Amino acid sequence: MNGSTQNTNVYGAYTHDGKFHYKFVERQLATKTIAFFERLRKIYKKIIFIVDKARWHTAKIVEEYISKNAENLKIIFFPTTSPDLNPVEECWRQTRNNVTANKAFSSCDELRKELRRHWSRQKFQHKSINYLLP
Repeated sequence: MNGSTQNTNVYGAYTHDGKFHYKFVERQLATKTIAFFERLRKIYKKIIFIVDKARWHTAKIVEEYISKNAENLKIIFFPTTSPDLNPVEECWRQTRNNVTANKAFSSCDELRKELRRHWSRQKFQHKSINYLLP
């Protein structure tokens, strides 16, 4: 979207076997975070989310949601300003390199279509356990 002020925001998470789950949103908000968590809870019985400390992850209503669902939902927060510790950042890096680098899209819809196509085929090939060990 050359010269455009349009953008798209994405929530993303992936499984131990590299399957990527995503949700496009207009804005990242605590209520959208909860909706994304809830969507994944319908697919998987027990979930561990590893997230940064963005305000939409740390809001009081998100904390309450996590507490209410503590038996099958766990959240681990990365230290502030440590994107190198966050495995999903590798997903974003690979996506930039393979989809969006040096490419202009005529619309947000075209961008989302390309991202969907990429994510439906892509298995992310890095070991999450490497991010959990000191």
